[in-house]
Amino acid sequence: MQETMRAIKANIDYPREYERITSHHYTFRVKAPLNAEKVEVCVDGSPWQLCRYSAGYWWFDWSNYTSGEHEIVARILPFDSQNYVIRSRRFEVDLENCKSAGAPMVMQYSVMTSNDPWTVSKITDLLSKEDVVMHGMMMVTMGDQSTLQFMAPRCDGLREKLENEGLSVVEKEVFHLEIPNHPEELHRLVRSLAENGIHIRSLYGSVEGKNARVALAVDKPENAAPLVSRFSVN
Repeated sequence: MQETMRAIKANIDYPREYERITSHHYTFRVKAPLNAEKVEVCVDGSPWQLCRYSAGYWWFDWSNYTSGEHEIVARILPFDSQNYVIRSRRFEVDLENCKSAGAPMVMQYSVMTSNDPWTVSKITDLLSKEDVVMHGMMMVTMGDQSTLQFMAPRCDGLREKLENEGLSVVEKEVFHLEIPNHPEELHRLVRSLAENGIHIRSLYGSVEGKNARVALAVDKPENAAPLVSRFSVN
């Protein structure tokens, strides 16, 4: 079966094997052949759930879960008149430490798109119509592909509306904190993370008066939460 799956290039992209999830909401992503009619996922032996198709992938929004070890399996229905089961992935959910630490967090939306000004205009027009209050925004371009990232309160249905426009969207919680606008304060925060073996995945922000507002994503949020709470002035 594994040889068959490799031949048709189908796999579970997210979560990664043994990934640790620390968000209260998570979206699975499955890659399947273009002529697949539908894809379903099953978590921990629960009933099969239908995925939605957007931007070349199949997605499933997972919520109301608990901490602990979990396993996901996906299947393609049908493909070449047969049903194919994709090899399962094991992963871990750890919510308790972040939940109790009280660290400031906000949603970060990463929208992958072509490097086309009209596409970016379409995104900002949609955000305006949805009255999305953004705490920060940045755009990174590599070649003909761009990623637009912005922070906002959790907006129900926002990701789905962006995906309905043919866009690929990743939604995750990140730390959102204020620190004094001085290089030494940023250094103290970064050094503290390094001393605790925490890797920074993204870091950006803006200056407002005497304070800097910072968005911070790390590989071990449950370990970073008490440190972030200590350095944040908000």
